[in-house]
Amino acid sequence: MNEEPNWTDVLRRREDAFRSLQVDGSMPTELIDHLLRTGNALIRAKPDVGKFDELFWYLQERLSELSELEQTAGAAVRAHGAIARSNIAAAAMEMLEILTLENQLAPPYSAFALLRSLLAIPEIDSETVRRTSAWTMALMIEVLEPGTGNNKIARQIGVNASTVSRWRRSEKYCVELEKMKSQARDPRWKVVLQKALSYMRHERKNFNK
Repeated sequence: MNEEPNWTDVLRRREDAFRSLQVDGSMPTELIDHLLRTGNALIRAKPDVGKFDELFWYLQERLSELSELEQTAGAAVRAHGAIARSNIAAAAMEMLEILTLENQLAPPYSAFALLRSLLAIPEIDSETVRRTSAWTMALMIEVLEPGTGNNKIARQIGVNASTVSRWRRSEKYCVELEKMKSQARDPRWKVVLQKALSYMRHERKNFNK
């Protein structure tokens, strides 16, 4: 049986996540207030999916700006007032929880577009997306559940164990693994990875029904 979450901690976490989006004041205060009202279990305000859609696209734009800055400004990104990638991811996952887990609402396409961008999953043909999603899940499992063997990873992501073994020997995979491990040292990003992995597992389970 799942325990009822500590809503005081949840609300504090959500307020931190949503307030972090206002680094340069460009996000309208009423949208932040809407997030905080709908994310408050004591108020139980109904989410406006249209506003959530607007917010997801806003985060997608800020993520694109951040990616461009990372190419040009390097370590000086924060000096340009950019929202940290971990803050974008944390806010996005809280928004998904509010819509899906707490209100049983279907998230807008913008939510999936943002999630793909955060996880570097390309918007291309379905087979390539499936393989790239499996690759990303394998990395997440290694980071979050160290010591998991090829067979167990393969069963969870829907590929052959030999494929997982080949990936783990490749230079590209090792580079991506170290990058994700480095990100996971940030507790906020680790929570995002955990939620994203749980979400992807849920989606794969539904897809295979």
